[in-house]
Amino acid sequence: MNPVLIEQLVMYGVALLAGLVLWGMGGRVLRPALGLAGVVIGSIIGWLAWALVQDLLPLWALVTGTAVVIGCVSMLVYRLILAGLLSLLLATGFMVGAWSFMDAGDLPPVPLVTLSEVVAGGSVFEIGSSPLPDTSDVNTIGPALAMHADAIRTEIVERVGILHAAWLLLAPIGQLIVIGSIIGGLFSGLLLATFTPRFSSVFLTASLGSLLILGTLVRVVTMTGASLTDSILVWAPLPIVLWAALAFVGMCLQFTMQARRGTENE
Repeated sequence: MNPVLIEQLVMYGVALLAGLVLWGMGGRVLRPALGLAGVVIGSIIGWLAWALVQDLLPLWALVTGTAVVIGCVSMLVYRLILAGLLSLLLATGFMVGAWSFMDAGDLPPVPLVTLSEVVAGGSVFEIGSSPLPDTSDVNTIGPALAMHADAIRTEIVERVGILHAAWLLLAPIGQLIVIGSIIGGLFSGLLLATFTPRFSSVFLTASLGSLLILGTLVRVVTMTGASLTDSILVWAPLPIVLWAALAFVGMCLQFTMQARRGTENE
């Protein structure tokens, strides 16, 4: 079997396990959960950075170093990170909601489509002009991962460019509304994290866990050759609705477990 395929399956397995933990009991293990999220994010950052300096540092050293540093920082300042992540999540949701409400065009708004593609595993890799590089003939992990990292960076730049172009098409009042929604989301996240830490931790971990579960399962199915991005063409909000539904179930599960634990302690 292709070693790159094995590497991807291992990464998806770890991501799915982390998603299940966050989804089902993230509120109870907030500090290690944020530490685990920091390790994952640090690994991704190290991997993307390694593609630029692969001749200077080995992959394992850069990925391990960034993962350990960001993971430790996440555990040390987990309450601050909780507030920051919750604020970013709400700011993104408020922005997409406000933008979608204002957009009266025939096509779905760009932020809604972009967020749905992130959830559903769709990308310009599948439906655009920048396909994933063919690594089927590559038998070593290093060059293949470098090619994938470059492709992901290219996609991020393209997505930001598309979003910026759509932003320039908005009327000035529309731009003000979008900016206001982002500020409102950030402020709401800070307030919730400050005055309702229990609810905030459950909401955040259930949301992030649901995203990991749904995104990982979709990408594993996509590896078989099936494409699940057609759902976005049928109804753009569908992946986000599925994400919200799964997150709601996770929140209910966590609150039920906490209530049962409190009853047993009494």
